[in-house]
Amino acid sequence: MSNTEQVKHFFYYIRDKFNRPKTTVCLAINWETISRGTAVCSDGETPNKKFGRMIAMGRADKGIRTGFDFFCDESDFYKTHINPNLNKIEERFLESYQKQISHQKQISA
Repeated sequence: MSNTEQVKHFFYYIRDKFNRPKTTVCLAINWETISRGTAVCSDGETPNKKFGRMIAMGRADKGIRTGFDFFCDESDFYKTHINPNLNKIEERFLESYQKQISHQKQISA
């Protein structure tokens, strides 16, 4: 079984002053690892949520598979960050996921 078979993905967006999704963040969680993948829309690009989700999820899954961070020197941000410090949104995602897992274990017991 590969590392990405049991991965749960959560997405959120950082929007600009016109409410366009300029940054897409994917939090990928499997049994032992949390990985954050980030896709940033450049100023000259038109924001596209589907494309942003695809890139962010690919980067988060790459972190799950490899166990490595990938830093973008040009833009000074992590494209992929393994076991990052979670913000409040991500903490809520994790709590929700843990409750789901706990509930599933109770049902199957």
